[in-house]
Amino acid sequence: PGTAGHEGNKASAAALERAAAAVDELRRRDGGPALATDCRLEPLQRALAGHLPELVGCVEPLRRKSPKLRALLSLRIEADPQGKVSEARAEDELGSESVAACVAQAAMAWTFPPGGGERCHLSATVLLE
Repeated sequence: PGTAGHEGNKASAAALERAAAAVDELRRRDGGPALATDCRLEPLQRALAGHLPELVGCVEPLRRKSPKLRALLSLRIEADPQGKVSEARAEDELGSESVAACVAQAAMAWTFPPGGGERCHLSATVLLE
């Protein structure tokens, strides 16, 4: 699959991997879109929902060629204690480097609710239909 992003240190990579494993477990258990974080979940869900139009925009060029296209995106984000995204990695099931790069670039501009003095790690799987 296509991947893009900014590399972080080993500690943040390990935290992102733990969040991704939690997403995989949620997906197996619930069968739907999943979100995992080591910070308060509800504010992050609302913030991520506000950015969905940007994610749709990343897929639109492919949809012009294939209007019924569905895209499953996996997004891993680290935000600093103030909520500014410091790392973003994306993958899509289509294997499109351009979609993954667009999603990761968009996510780097996002701000989430402050993490209470802690870095937040977020792993999300989003189906765009």
